[in-house]
Amino acid sequence: MDQMQTPNEYLHQMQEALSDYEVNEDNHYDYLHEVIDTMVIYTSTCKQIINDLDYDIFQEHEFGQAKSYEQAAFCALYDLYTA
Repeated sequence: MDQMQTPNEYLHQMQEALSDYEVNEDNHYDYLHEVIDTMVIYTSTCKQIINDLDYDIFQEHEFGQAKSYEQAAFCALYDLYTA
C-alpha cells in the first residue's frame, strides 16, 4: 500500500469486507472490529492509513490513547466508519 488512498476508498474497503458477513444489529460492531483488525496487521500499512486519514496519533479516543501504530490506525478507521 504505497499509494495514497482517500477516506472514501477506505470506507468502501470496509463496507465491501462487511458485505461478506451476515451482519445484523446485534453483531455489526463485532464484525466491524474484525474487518478493521485485518486491515491493521502491518506497521507500514498502519502508518499509511494514519497519514492518508490525517489522524492525530496523540489524541484521546473512546478506546484510550493509542500506544502503537496499529491501535492508532484502528481508531482512525473506526472513526471514519462511525462518523
